[in-house]
Amino acid sequence: MPQTHLQSLHWGKRDFGIAAAIIAGTAKATTAAVALTQTATIAETTNAIVSKSAEALQAYEVLNQHLYQAIHILQQHIDSLAEELALFRDMFLLACNPRFHSTCLIPYQAHH
Repeated sequence: MPQTHLQSLHWGKRDFGIAAAIIAGTAKATTAAVALTQTATIAETTNAIVSKSAEALQAYEVLNQHLYQAIHILQQHIDSLAEELALFRDMFLLACNPRFHSTCLIPYQAHH
């Protein structure tokens, strides 16, 4: 049976619709693949940032502990020095005669 002009036109439209659907589906799949690739790259970058941040925080914590210990030791030395100065002052004042404001007797030899 021979096809009429309208039937061949109808089949052409149908073929175009299938081709358009295949092209649209391929475009959607490509877009989804690109989006998935970008998401994976963003996830990798985020994981790297989080990992480096955790390493930096651990290093900061160690450094903070060392600084705390150093400051504590320094404070102990300052306290010891203050105590020695107070003892020296007390010992010096014990040897001074209150009647003589400008003269003190101290247990150290004076240099001329």
